[in-house]
Amino acid sequence: MSLQNARGFFITGTDTEVGKTLVAALTMHKLKKIFNKVYGYKPVVAGISMINGEAQNEDVVVLQRMGSTFLASDQICPYQLQKPIAPHLAA
Repeated sequence: MSLQNARGFFITGTDTEVGKTLVAALTMHKLKKIFNKVYGYKPVVAGISMINGEAQNEDVVVLQRMGSTFLASDQICPYQLQKPIAPHLAA
């Protein structure tokens, strides 16, 4: 499969704080040089804090900033859990 035919990439890690969002952001940055539309998606985040006066998750904010155009946080991450603990415990 060539890069031009790719429809998506899946980045995974087996623990918290291992750099999944950082790798995703860097990948998105590179892909924007090749493709017109690049967006990040993170199905679940845990830990909401106040960012610029809004309750947000920092990983979602990073993916918003790296996307080709702005998407609402619930489009990037439909499940945003309040407590900053492992998602399976927060749920």
